[in-house]
Amino acid sequence: MKKTLTIIMLIFVVSCQSETFKGNGKGATEMLKRFLEPDADYRDLTEELLPNEEDYELYFKKEYSKVAFDRYSKMWGNKNLVIKPDTSQVEIIIDSTTTEELREWTGTAALEFPGGYKDITDKLQDSLVIYKFKFVQPGFNTGLSYDGLVYLNGRWVIFPKPWRVLK
Repeated sequence: MKKTLTIIMLIFVVSCQSETFKGNGKGATEMLKRFLEPDADYRDLTEELLPNEEDYELYFKKEYSKVAFDRYSKMWGNKNLVIKPDTSQVEIIIDSTTTEELREWTGTAALEFPGGYKDITDKLQDSLVIYKFKFVQPGFNTGLSYDGLVYLNGRWVIFPKPWRVLK
């Protein structure tokens, strides 16, 4: 019985780790590749990225987290946002920046991120690494673009176009 329990626990630990994606660019890319699988359930995959209330406090400064939570909750509630690449888009381009680069509007922030971020840099927590990604056709660098992907509390969450909810 003890051996069986140990084996079951080991299988459980290994299976949980296989669904955990590291909090870096490679981990983000691996997680996003699930959207390119032929049998991908886009709604379920998108819902896995929805932030919880604590995530808002880790992403936004305290005085803005409640407003952001309320406004995003309305958006998530209508279930219109589903991350879904076109069937011809089989590659991912990913870029990252930090809240510090966003505040200074330098590096990747200035080159690759939407300008709306400039208006809310004072509302974001320090030391975040924020990702933007695109699903593209092979050989192209334009496609469906999403931003606001961030790794918090050991999982990936998304805050798309945060400047829109903080107007």
